[in-house]
Amino acid sequence: MEGVTTKYYCNLFASVNPSDKQIMGVFSAVRAKVTIAMNIYLLRKFSVEEVIIVIKQIDPLKALRPDGLLILFFPKFWDIVWGNVISVILDVLNSDAPLDKLGEAVVILIPKVKNHVRVAEFRPISLYNMAYKIVANRLEVVLERVISPN
Repeated sequence: MEGVTTKYYCNLFASVNPSDKQIMGVFSAVRAKVTIAMNIYLLRKFSVEEVIIVIKQIDPLKALRPDGLLILFFPKFWDIVWGNVISVILDVLNSDAPLDKLGEAVVILIPKVKNHVRVAEFRPISLYNMAYKIVANRLEVVLERVISPN
């Protein structure tokens, strides 16, 4: 099942390697919506407070980490691990390192139809770790002004 699913989504989201000219043609047709103030807000360093807010928002009994450990681990041993957890998250978020350095996502396939037999009949849901939630919280402030509700 894993191989068939991986092949299906790799083909679905494969790039046709557009040229720089084609890419710039698309960008030139799109009007900029991110203001200078929004950009400054998005580019500022992440803070300890932003990390703590996300940790408090996570349901400890539902959030499963890629290693199979429930997020419940963090609050239970917070006094021991908090410094390391925050330090690692902030080091990655505040550097030029790609976010994939923080680990993998757990992908769950939700059936779209009752009698599912093909991969296309499933909806993939990605469960990312805390770092992605922190980034999403920051983006949320700007997205409603940038993306049309339609």
